[in-house]
Amino acid sequence: MKILKEFTKDEAILKILQKYQFKTENFLPILLEIQGKKNGLNTETLDYLANELKVEPSLFYGIATFYHFLNPKKKARYNIYLCRDCTCELKGNKKILKTLEKILNLKIGETSPDNKFSLNLTSCLGSCDKAPAMLINKDLYNKLSPKRIIKIIEKL
Repeated sequence: MKILKEFTKDEAILKILQKYQFKTENFLPILLEIQGKKNGLNTETLDYLANELKVEPSLFYGIATFYHFLNPKKKARYNIYLCRDCTCELKGNKKILKTLEKILNLKIGETSPDNKFSLNLTSCLGSCDKAPAMLINKDLYNKLSPKRIIKIIEKL
């Protein structure tokens, strides 16, 4: 890969890359952790990662735009992503969504006026055996019920 520009060393990102041993199979957890540290993923961060891992930047752009829970900018303090795939739907994610909409006073795609919560749907979170599932920032919650949702949100 041809380096197009010089980058300033980012110790926080380098620490995360070391934690995941600079391995390409760890791209998703790397991006999730960097998103949390940097309050989002911007093009400069994605370019820096590509440079450090000696891969084409388009690889990171593809991953960052495919997954709904990877954002160019952090939307809120707590970004909630409810799985919308088949298993979660069969296991009651519609009840979970209604509960979230009611207690947060938000619709899908909205962020609360105080930027505390955003509510989104996403594709499979890989927790089909424990459906329904949701992700809040980088924390996965599964085996959800309306009562459990209320307890989770109250603790935030």
